[in-house]
Amino acid sequence: MTGPSGTLVGPSPVAVFSTLEQRADTTPARTPSEEQPEARTWNPWALPAFAAALATITYGIWGTSNLILIGAVVLTLVLAIIALKKGRMNEWSGKGFAITAMILGSLAALITLIALLSGGA
Repeated sequence: MTGPSGTLVGPSPVAVFSTLEQRADTTPARTPSEEQPEARTWNPWALPAFAAALATITYGIWGTSNLILIGAVVLTLVLAIIALKKGRMNEWSGKGFAITAMILGSLAALITLIALLSGGA
């Protein structure tokens, strides 16, 4: 804005700069945790349960021992149950792996039971 003599009227640039410095000093500093949400901890039981489920399915297709297959099914189901329970309790990531391991382990148990009851070797 200009005054009657054509000169600029208003606060001096120094006053504006010092006001901005004061505002910058009063704003709270953000910590890194406020800028980004905390990453959830990964479930240490989920991936081994999923790997055991895949190994059980693979051994069920190409394996020869029913005893090993039953042990693999039990191991898969136990790991999947532990992964689901501890994952819920501690709010860990990896719930999808645990659920998939439970589904694959249950399907493997069902197919193994049907094969054993029908007399398949």
